[in-house]
Amino acid sequence: MQIDSHRVADASFSRERRRFLRSGAALGAAAAASPMLARAQQNAPVKLIMATAPGGGGDALFRVMEDKLRQAVGAPVIIDYKPGGGGAPGHLEVARGPKDGSMLGYAFSGPMSTIPQLRKNVGYDPLKDFEPVSLVMRAPAVVMASMRVPGDDIGALMAYAKTKPEGINSGTAGVGGVGHLTGVLLGLQGNMKMLHVPYKGGAPAVQALMAGDLDILVTVVTETVLSLAKAKKIKLIGVASKEPSPLLPGVPTVAKFLPGFHSEILHGIVLPAGTPREIVERYNAAFVQVLNDKDIQAKFLANNSIASPSTPKQYGEAIAAEYAQWAQVIKRAGITVDQAT
Repeated sequence: MQIDSHRVADASFSRERRRFLRSGAALGAAAAASPMLARAQQNAPVKLIMATAPGGGGDALFRVMEDKLRQAVGAPVIIDYKPGGGGAPGHLEVARGPKDGSMLGYAFSGPMSTIPQLRKNVGYDPLKDFEPVSLVMRAPAVVMASMRVPGDDIGALMAYAKTKPEGINSGTAGVGGVGHLTGVLLGLQGNMKMLHVPYKGGAPAVQALMAGDLDILVTVVTETVLSLAKAKKIKLIGVASKEPSPLLPGVPTVAKFLPGFHSEILHGIVLPAGTPREIVERYNAAFVQVLNDKDIQAKFLANNSIASPSTPKQYGEAIAAEYAQWAQVIKRAGITVDQAT
């Protein structure tokens, strides 16, 4: 039997046209109910509040994701830098932002855990005023030591502390941050007297460690830290991840000597509380897609980070667990608001 190719083509075209019209009608109805879908149809840019200055760790990781994120979201995502105040003012802007998916927040541990507990009136509650979207990455805290401190692990540091009844000098890049509280937790669990020495930033603190003015410094993994350790100007004696970190091969965990010890910096994406669930889920799908990309994961590793996509629930649970952990440390150590301002 001879087949009329024109009739088949016409029938196929009709089916595709009906499908297109049905999807267009569905999209139109959904857009009327969803501000985000309406914005996506217009390809409107999305603002990402970054509560740091340009060039920071979060900024570098976003640049890695930027192109593929644009494809996944269906619109350009534009950074709006809001540095200062330890990140709290930028997070406050997100908490007060529109709930239509037009503004995202790049959240991180200090303003999501320690700062709201140590400062008066930051203006937001990290447990109530945000909709978690997805984790971006976890960065374990790392304990660095001066070359004059004997030994290469936390066990040796605890032995050294017993010879220093006046205390060991523990430096941080600022008061009230995760680095500060990790050092406090280390002292509490390891029964070591810590003399907290705060600096205005990581660079002067590292310089003091190299000069021998500090015994230890708690920070995160950076290219500078790795270079200095390789040059034997400092040493890395403990990583505060639950398991040995691929970022620091050969560096023992703190938990090897202090079971259960754990401290990480969390980076993630949030929306203002009350944002419709469909918007949260759509952004979650976009970030998970990008963060599961093998090329993106390799670039994260090159930036001394591990891509860590999650569900909104998992990220929310991580925020709550971190908040509770530092609340206990603040209470046990008696750290006051005045110390953190």
